[in-house]
Amino acid sequence: MYDLALRYHEESLHLWQKVSRQLGESQALVNIGLVYFELGDLNKAQYYYTEALKIKRIIGDRYGESLALNNLANVVEILGDNDNSLSLYQQSLEIKRETGDRLAEAITLKNIGSLYLRLSYFELAFDFCREALQLNRSIQNRSGIANCLSALSSILVKSTDDTEKLEEALNYALQSIEIYREIAMPIGICNSLFVLAKVYMNVGLMKEVSPCLEEALAIAETIGQIHHEANVHLLFSEYYELIGSNAEALYHYKKFIEHKEKISAGNSIQFDALR
Repeated sequence: MYDLALRYHEESLHLWQKVSRQLGESQALVNIGLVYFELGDLNKAQYYYTEALKIKRIIGDRYGESLALNNLANVVEILGDNDNSLSLYQQSLEIKRETGDRLAEAITLKNIGSLYLRLSYFELAFDFCREALQLNRSIQNRSGIANCLSALSSILVKSTDDTEKLEEALNYALQSIEIYREIAMPIGICNSLFVLAKVYMNVGLMKEVSPCLEEALAIAETIGQIHHEANVHLLFSEYYELIGSNAEALYHYKKFIEHKEKISAGNSIQFDALR
């Protein structure tokens, strides 16, 4: 599927370049970046997003510029350049507020919240994700609502041992999964099941953990999300270690390492002549 999509978008890119249509060229570059992102090749995704951003700035496509900034920030964040990622997200957010794109604004608010979560700035993370949730609710964006609920749950799990807060985290996660199932969004279900498993581990409901992770892993494998597979295996390893099943813990940790090595190998591929 990805090979076919990549071939199509590369052909589209060459056609737009041939007729000197920069808007079409920039969108083709974005689409190629999206494919590489889904394949886990983050360096190539970063390259194509950067090339698209350059063109969108030249032609004054503010809407396209904001989307390219957001995509690029996402990749840069995963690659570990947090300061650059935050700057890119903030640039994207400014444009989205200028243009009145409330859906895109909500997405970027949530992304900034997620970045602050990675940096352990929990109050900032919660504030940005809560603002994103409110905005998504105002525009009735159900996938965005579910995404923000899952993020809020994750923030609470990482930031507190307070029983009431963990109950709140549990409710957020359950609401998120319910919405994702209703709108049939597998990647969202996978993410929220992962978060729910972490909540169950924190509140000591160990019997509930394994079913969540088993379903999350099955979904990740089905849709080919190697990053998610790696994360689920790592949490499985932590879970089995907690309950004293060392052999199972070691098995899943080895699977985690295997997946991380595949991701690293994909990111080290050299660019072709377009670089």
